Amino acid sequence: MVTHLFMQSKSLSQIFLWPLVIGLITVLGLVTALLVDDARELLSDAAVALPIVISLYYYLCKPRLLARFLPGQPGRARK
Repeated sequence: MVTHLFMQSKSLSQIFLWPLVIGLITVLGLVTALLVDDARELLSDAAVALPIVISLYYYLCKPRLLARFLPGQPGRARK
């Protein structure tokens, strides 16, 4: 029998670790964009765009990947 991997209990550090890391990277990118006027602006642009890229990945790509592995989900590929 298959157990749901997504329904396991998690600690607070497991829940909030990656959102905090993404938030800190974004804040560092914003501060760097305000204070630096050279080639490091590209790094700050990437840091500010990171939450958008992650959101687009989970909105566009992740449901299609999960549909292959979870039975009974809408949009599942038929054989």
